[in-house]
Amino acid sequence: MSQDYDRNAEDFFRKLNRQVREDHAGIRDRNAKREAVWRQSPAMRMASNLLQGPFGHEPVGEEEHAVMLLRAREAYMREPLVRRYMNHLEHSHRPHSNTEWWHALGHQYIVAAQFTQANTFDEAVRNYQSQTPSIPIMLDGRLFRPGGLVPEIGPREFSYEWMGRVMRSMTYLWHQNTYDAAVAAPLVPHVFQPNALPFDDLFFSFENAAFVSPTDSAMATDLDGGTLIPTISETWWIQISRLADAGVALVFDRYLVPRVSDYVHQSHIMFEPIPYGARWPEDFEGYDSHVIVGAVLRMLAFMQAPFVDATTSARELPRDIRKEYKREGKQAPLKEVSVITLRARLYEPTFVPNGEVTNGSGRVYQHSWWVNGHYRWQWFPSTKEHKLIAIAPYMKQVGKPLLPQIRDVSR
Repeated sequence: MSQDYDRNAEDFFRKLNRQVREDHAGIRDRNAKREAVWRQSPAMRMASNLLQGPFGHEPVGEEEHAVMLLRAREAYMREPLVRRYMNHLEHSHRPHSNTEWWHALGHQYIVAAQFTQANTFDEAVRNYQSQTPSIPIMLDGRLFRPGGLVPEIGPREFSYEWMGRVMRSMTYLWHQNTYDAAVAAPLVPHVFQPNALPFDDLFFSFENAAFVSPTDSAMATDLDGGTLIPTISETWWIQISRLADAGVALVFDRYLVPRVSDYVHQSHIMFEPIPYGARWPEDFEGYDSHVIVGAVLRMLAFMQAPFVDATTSARELPRDIRKEYKREGKQAPLKEVSVITLRARLYEPTFVPNGEVTNGSGRVYQHSWWVNGHYRWQWFPSTKEHKLIAIAPYMKQVGKPLLPQIRDVSR
């Protein structure tokens, strides 16, 4: 990585630590004011503890955050949407696939619930050795080891923070065809800027597993003895958050399926920073998640292209799920969700009889040909900024006989 990137990354975490310290100070001040009110009215303390909300005590420290995570998990698992989505995953004719918009929303709830059970690697080892019957969910160890990237944040607090970020994120479902279209073209050199994100928090749910590594190159540490074992690595969701003036954080799952029997599956929640000012590709070449970062940069540009419909709209859950909410006396969530789609078919040529089309040099071409979709680092004079944009495939020299092309699709 370049020295400029090292400075950007250092600045990223310095700003992030500053934000954390300011947030902690704000929480302590708000709790002190509430304590002053509660001393005057013990009934207000009782009501606040029951209802939480704006007058409730905000958690401080690992122990209080652990209690809040336990309460949150119990609430999530009682949601009819969660129960219905888990039933879909288990019994669908296409298991473990997200095809309808409400699948993406159910997926979002499940991911938030996963954060309530996330542990460090050492905690996962202890739980596994004590025969705790569940797939371990592990947080990126770079955050919490001694001298970690954000030393002010413990694993429970990080989980609580990101559980909230997941739930407030705009929800997007990427069907396999639109995902393939977004990541197919090469990514041009550019500088990462705040205008890359349409919203502060986004949640991407994939129809099928993405970034699958079916070879033996993906290795994981076994929880029972520390042996390195070959695995299949795949990703089902990505959450993207703007962190004020520091940059963007990618938080995503890396689900590891052992290629050797008698070893436990593992779910890793990974954290990857993208500082503002970072340059693609040179600043990311040493990333363990280089491929995922590149794909996310493409998808962010693709979904803002004029030929792509990424509009979020408020959607009601299917009628049978709403009836379950009604039977339980609950309000069904009304959430804005986007299903990424192409606005129209790719441009198709029309026949121009006896037409001769030339380029600017005056040369006459005898054939037409397809120009691949690609990304461009475009300058916008009106806003005086560069922006990464997606260009749709199009045909040159419309009306001439189509020139056959051989394409390498091995990638």
